Amino acid sequence: MQKGKLIVISGIDGAGKTTLQDKLSQYLINKNEKVLITKQPTDSYRNNSDVRSFLDTGKSSISINTLAMLAATDRMLHIEKVIIPNLMNGFHVICDRYVYSTYAYFQERGADLDFVKILNKYVIKPDAGIFLKIDIDVAMARVLNRDGMSRKFEEKDPLKLDRIQNYLKRYIPDYFKIIEAQEDEHTIFTEAIKYLHNNGFLPSY
Repeated sequence: MQKGKLIVISGIDGAGKTTLQDKLSQYLINKNEKVLITKQPTDSYRNNSDVRSFLDTGKSSISINTLAMLAATDRMLHIEKVIIPNLMNGFHVICDRYVYSTYAYFQERGADLDFVKILNKYVIKPDAGIFLKIDIDVAMARVLNRDGMSRKFEEKDPLKLDRIQNYLKRYIPDYFKIIEAQEDEHTIFTEAIKYLHNNGFLPSY
């Protein structure tokens, strides 16, 4: 039986996912819980030459549906080799992005969404999730400050990011907590912890 909880943090780049992930991790460690922080897609996917070309320029020598296949393979390997073993060993796994981001991004990219969903049919369901919803201009300013001119091509187009965020909101499960990411870090963290405790995703300490 699964011993740990899978907690997913969803949102577009610049929403503050990594910051919240770090704060939740440190909180749980301070409560003597075992925690693993991880992300999807993994670096193995991102460093693939065809994927890297698409992320940087919007162009690739392979089709969007083939890119979706690579993303799904990366996800299932990550689930089977990283997430499930750690859950079984009692670790709470906090994952930056999950399959819902794949649906949102690949819909914007023009992939066959029914095909993408079939590819991800066996993805395990998260125990809990948080969706960081953010003003697009704020997100873009954060990413520009962080990455400068090395931003991915989709991060340079506010209309694309806005559509992706709207798709993402459509695909996240109903039990995910939606938090306005323009709030300060402490407020976001406090809302996240309250959600996790009040809904029984984490024990009361």
